Amino acid sequence: MAEPKASISELREQLLVYLADRLSTGEVLFTAEQFVAAAGEVFATLTGDEVTDAVRQELAEFLAVANAEDPTQLLAPGVENWVSLSVLAQVRKAG
Repeated sequence: MAEPKASISELREQLLVYLADRLSTGEVLFTAEQFVAAAGEVFATLTGDEVTDAVRQELAEFLAVANAEDPTQLLAPGVENWVSLSVLAQVRKAG
């Protein structure tokens, strides 16, 4: 298997911007799996490489650090989106 064309650290800013853009449109991302899946999509798009288990693990570690360093950047907006959608669903259900 070939080495990826770019490393996660080289794509750090692009990954963060992409994820922030998705969150700004109201997408719900707050579990590690959701963040890794979304980051994997942009990794594959940017590099043309397959998202292997090793890449997923590296993305998970990168995202855990990013969310620990500044939860307001990604984690808080993802939770806010979830709360908003949950409230909206309850309002719709109540009529």
